[in-house]
Amino acid sequence: MNWFFHRVYWTGWISLHNQRKQALLARGAEGGLWLLGFSAVYREGFEVALFLQTIRLKVGEGAVLYGALLGLALTLAVALFTFALQRKLPFKRMLVVTGALIGLVLVVMVGEEAQEMQLAHWLPTTPLPLAVPDWMGVWFALFPTRETLLAQGLAAALVLGSYLFARGRVLGKPPGR
Repeated sequence: MNWFFHRVYWTGWISLHNQRKQALLARGAEGGLWLLGFSAVYREGFEVALFLQTIRLKVGEGAVLYGALLGLALTLAVALFTFALQRKLPFKRMLVVTGALIGLVLVVMVGEEAQEMQLAHWLPTTPLPLAVPDWMGVWFALFPTRETLLAQGLAAALVLGSYLFARGRVLGKPPGR
């Protein structure tokens, strides 16, 4: 992602952050910057470790090892493909597709969390008369209940609304039209 953003607008963003960093360092805030960096890296590592431990307990160490190796191989393949074709790639289109995929992941995660809250009896469960195959629940967290579908619809509306609002501001159109 950093490579894509660099090609589009990352250089200006980094220079802005470098100016802010220099201002903080001039005021003697080195410790705060180190603490912020440590906590961000530690949180990500802790999250991955918890995720992998849960997978290991559910399906065993072999699945975690094979999954990690497969993920590494696919990441390397995408990196090699990207760097080999970097001059010919449509950066803006790739960013839009990546953003759409991240939006889809958000909708799936919201559906999964709403269903988890229903299982914990923190949210009510109102079944809807929809025939949703079980695989849709497993792969896309699509469950035929009013609460999960409403939460997913709100998440999708938030993403699409913010996109349309930002697009309208970039194009110079007033919001709401």
